[in-house]
Amino acid sequence: MSPFKPTPQTRDQHKAILTYLPLGKAQSLLFLQCFFATSLLLWSVAPLWLLATGGVLGLWRWRLSQGRAPDCSRWLKLLITLAMALLTIASSWQQGQFEIAVNVVLLGYCLKLIELRQRRDLQAFVLCGWILAALALLLNVAIIYAVLACISLLLHLLLLLSIDVPLSLPLLRRLALWSGSALPLTAVLFVVLPRLGPLWQMPTLQSATTGLSEQVRPGDISQLIRSDRLAFRATFDTPQSSLQQFYWRALVLDQFDGESWSRSTHAKLLRTSGEISWTAGGVPYSIIYQPSDGVWAPSLWPSVVSQGALRLTRDNSWQRRANINQRSQASFVWLSDAPDETLAPSLLRRLSTLPANTEQRILSLAEQFAAAPQPLAAMRDWFLQAPFGYTLNPPVYPGSQGLGDFLFEGQLGFCVHYAQAVVVLARSMGYPARMVAGYLGGEWNTQRTVITVRDYDAHAWAEIWVEGKWQQIDPTGWIAPKRVQLGLQQSAELATQWRALSPLGSRLWYSQQLLALRSLLERADYLWAQWVVNFDSNRQNRLLDELQRRFSLDSLLALSLGLLSTAGALTLLLFVRPWQWRVPDLPLLRLRMQLSYWRLRGRQRAPNETLKQFCQRLRTETPRATRRLELAVDAYYRSRYHSNT
Repeated sequence: MSPFKPTPQTRDQHKAILTYLPLGKAQSLLFLQCFFATSLLLWSVAPLWLLATGGVLGLWRWRLSQGRAPDCSRWLKLLITLAMALLTIASSWQQGQFEIAVNVVLLGYCLKLIELRQRRDLQAFVLCGWILAALALLLNVAIIYAVLACISLLLHLLLLLSIDVPLSLPLLRRLALWSGSALPLTAVLFVVLPRLGPLWQMPTLQSATTGLSEQVRPGDISQLIRSDRLAFRATFDTPQSSLQQFYWRALVLDQFDGESWSRSTHAKLLRTSGEISWTAGGVPYSIIYQPSDGVWAPSLWPSVVSQGALRLTRDNSWQRRANINQRSQASFVWLSDAPDETLAPSLLRRLSTLPANTEQRILSLAEQFAAAPQPLAAMRDWFLQAPFGYTLNPPVYPGSQGLGDFLFEGQLGFCVHYAQAVVVLARSMGYPARMVAGYLGGEWNTQRTVITVRDYDAHAWAEIWVEGKWQQIDPTGWIAPKRVQLGLQQSAELATQWRALSPLGSRLWYSQQLLALRSLLERADYLWAQWVVNFDSNRQNRLLDELQRRFSLDSLLALSLGLLSTAGALTLLLFVRPWQWRVPDLPLLRLRMQLSYWRLRGRQRAPNETLKQFCQRLRTETPRATRRLELAVDAYYRSRYHSNT
């Protein structure tokens, strides 16, 4: 019997299933597996209490199927429903539209675990599971989430089929065969069909953060580095030198109120085309950005965009046209020399001013540096001689006196503390200066062609206007040179500090024992993002242009038709499976043809009538026309039973 054929049921049995849904142990365990897969997909956006409550209800459902737990009364189910609904409303009050939608669907998904008495209840549970899997892919399209979503979809499909079909190994084999048979045609259609742009925009996530903000306080980035969230990945055509330092410039903070830094109105203005003359040549690279709620696009400076919807602002920062809630890609060319630019005198004066509440001891220290033949070198020597220290968990220096407390008392800080101090001291000496927030370094692959940048690579440095050009100064390199040269995770001392501040899961994941597994998964996720998630119309056109360059148009059309035909034929063969057909013998074919002939003439064999009886009945009605049928019946009996009767 085919595993997909429902077992015969009487009318009373079918009516009983419609009014009450009995769940076996295997089905109840499948419920738990479905809920566990859904929880893994939504753990980063759904309330933990809701997932935990759903897990408890799933365990209760499993024990109920084993007869080890009592059934809930109607009033207890009503109380649980009201309590979970009120808690969901309270936890979603200040969340975004996307989180509210997820919480509402997840609430119904969990509540169905206590109300499974009809087939439609299970169907609603499965439908909610499929919707939640789709919402999870809108939130995160990493390869691990895609695999989990596929597993969740298949588990819910098995649960839906288990109502009528017993769960068995043949059923799993048949599902695997049918799913695998569609993969070749799916892959070909994915490459060949035109890529269309998004027809709608996903709502902005309330909980989505890029890690960087347009307003920065000295302690902000030190909190950011505790996260290991992926920021972006960059790919170079050629291997890069290990001696080169990679500063990923995101945004410029040029406005200081004594406590925090922000972007001025002038910094947000866009440059017009032709305002900057770019030099030819450079190092090409491309970046795949993670979803963010900001418009800035970190990149190496100076870089010119070769492909991508990016715009250059007046503070030399590349930014996107709108907030991006999905992965996006841009291509750049890293130039060797920065383009010449001219700043207005009013802008230079503004970048040289300080708040009125700047402490006198800071101004006095700047006067000492200004009196030296080389003021900036004197400032660097002072930092090198003083007992400054670098830490990932700096003390708090609040208020307008925080900078003075850091310079003269605490002398222990993070990159933002040192960048802020250098910018303020430079402005006190009359130099136009600003602070830059971005990322430093990253984790390279073995070929040094792909670099992965995460939140803990966030960094801040200074830019000072010297002799008509912006000069980059990173005071962190004075205090902690290994942070600049090696990176955060590659420096043993800083990596130890980071693990001490990180959760247990991050400490285990970034241990040396899991280095090979982590590298393999990151490589797979990068290929997934490059060739699946970001396979847009531009990349498709480049692929087709490359194929057209190597092959003629006729060969390309023949290749496409051949691939489509091969994929379609392979899919059809896997479904039809002609190698399992049984070819009937010649007497049986003759008999079938004769029976069809008489059926067309209105003579049908009765259900309990043998072939001989059918021939005798026809002989009494039409004695001359039954000769061929009798010969076919005799031949069939001889070949089948080796008998003439």
